[in-house]
Amino acid sequence: MYWPVVAIAISVLSVLYLTLAIWTEWLLWTIWAASWLLPLRRQLVFAMWIINVRGRLAKNQRPFGQTQRDWMISLAAQQEALRQPVLKFCDDADRTVFGPVESLDRFTICKVVCSLTTANLRRLNQPVVA
Repeated sequence: MYWPVVAIAISVLSVLYLTLAIWTEWLLWTIWAASWLLPLRRQLVFAMWIINVRGRLAKNQRPFGQTQRDWMISLAAQQEALRQPVLKFCDDADRTVFGPVESLDRFTICKVVCSLTTANLRRLNQPVVA
């Protein structure tokens, strides 16, 4: 008697499960858009977190014991277009976190976060050792 409801519920849950990566990517974009209201250092934390989550979704996550910087540089080594923005991002982020002055601008962070999408990370091979 309730089989149509069960069939519809199973269908809806199946579609949601199969499109989980898309929903997660949209959620990450929303979090990234909301982070523009935060201070620069806090936005940098969100950028690193978003890139890590995308790496896990793409099955290309950061190996245990490897720094975020080394992981990102090894990923960027495989694509010429990503190499310079990632190097600049990592250098500026180090100066911002460990130095007395914030030298990172929001557009540099945005360029790296927008370049390292889940689909882009999926296309990359396993990271090479830097």
